Amino acid sequence: MNLKAKSIKYGKRFGQEALATHSPLSSSLPSYYFLRRLDENQLRDEKQANFIGKPLKNPLYSKAQSKLRWSKFIHNDPETLFALFTQPQADADNLTVFEHMKQLGSQNEKQAGVFAKYMKGATFMIPTPKLLDQVVQMIAKIQMDDRDTKGDLYEYLLSKI
Repeated sequence: MNLKAKSIKYGKRFGQEALATHSPLSSSLPSYYFLRRLDENQLRDEKQANFIGKPLKNPLYSKAQSKLRWSKFIHNDPETLFALFTQPQADADNLTVFEHMKQLGSQNEKQAGVFAKYMKGATFMIPTPKLLDQVVQMIAKIQMDDRDTKGDLYEYLLSKI
């Protein structure tokens, strides 16, 4: 299944939940792709910095904010995951996952990428831990290794903003 078909599938899942809760969940789907890309970009930059033996300049996530990273939170149980999105984390600069993303959109657009300015106004609208976990796990399964997938994702995100 290609990225567009998967995105439609995820959007339908959001839509089914939205009908029950009367909220426009499908419009928040690009935010989750963006969260994943932010972390993947920093992982790449960390690898490069380690290879050349220099510290990472201007990381998107500080050490204190590591629990807000995609590669960390995807392994949490649904309740813990939901708490990271809904409750400010005292040990992570008092931010939630979404608040951190919005902060990057407001402050680090150049570093965070072209979508950062659109994410600074994002709103977390997933009403239950179970649905959030389903969305995160579905997006985690998308293979992002090839250029076609990244191009499809870019086009999909542009169509949503």
